[in-house]
Amino acid sequence: KVRVAVTQKWQGSNFSDRIWADKARLIDTLNTAIPQGVALGQNPRKLAQTIAKSMNTRYSNAERLARTEMNHICNESARQAYNQVPEVLQEYKIVATLDSRTSEICADNDNKVYKMSEWEEGITAPPFHPNCRTTTVPYFPEMDSAEYTRMATDYSTGQAYYVPSSMSYREWRASLNTEQEKAFISNKKAREQHNADKKQLSEYRKLQTYANKNGKSELFEGMPRSLREYQEYKYLQPEKYEILKENARIIRSEMK
Repeated sequence: KVRVAVTQKWQGSNFSDRIWADKARLIDTLNTAIPQGVALGQNPRKLAQTIAKSMNTRYSNAERLARTEMNHICNESARQAYNQVPEVLQEYKIVATLDSRTSEICADNDNKVYKMSEWEEGITAPPFHPNCRTTTVPYFPEMDSAEYTRMATDYSTGQAYYVPSSMSYREWRASLNTEQEKAFISNKKAREQHNADKKQLSEYRKLQTYANKNGKSELFEGMPRSLREYQEYKYLQPEKYEILKENARIIRSEMK
């Protein structure tokens, strides 16, 4: 991984003009930060802090870049390792993450087996997209036996559990019971609506402050404090959330 990171040639055309105005500086930053980060075993968040500070950009932009490029380095170094034993290894398998964050393209590619000659980053090998977490493993037919497992997330309990390694992402989704599927969808929706829900919670807090000052604090009694609690309230307790929405409408109309 270190060798791949050090010898990686960064191309300025790969980076967005809108986000990265000074591409020469960005390339210099990456050529220093990524090899150092890999050699020191830093996670993408630590690397993102370095990039964000050096480039004076939003942390989210830096983290997306760091995660994508670290994924590229890990998978490219794996590819080079696979190619060192062509007489033994001719195929590799795509391994996505069995949780609600996995993209559609990664879900579709999960557990697919390709020949080494078919390796093409973004098409038959990860990263498939920015922030990609998908990886690869060497493929041997005997690895699909029942003795091998992979980890999945059960959102109804918040715990990890294991399924057969031969189970694809689509098969895993189909295996979820009603409670697990409901929790999966709620978690996915909460993540996708993070920014909108954060703004909405801020508005509700202002309405709550107004209600408290005007002797109507009971309308917002029990309202969640944190964003996580609010999203659980919104997506897992819809009946209570509808009451909150109606009370917010009442206060909003009074403020007008």
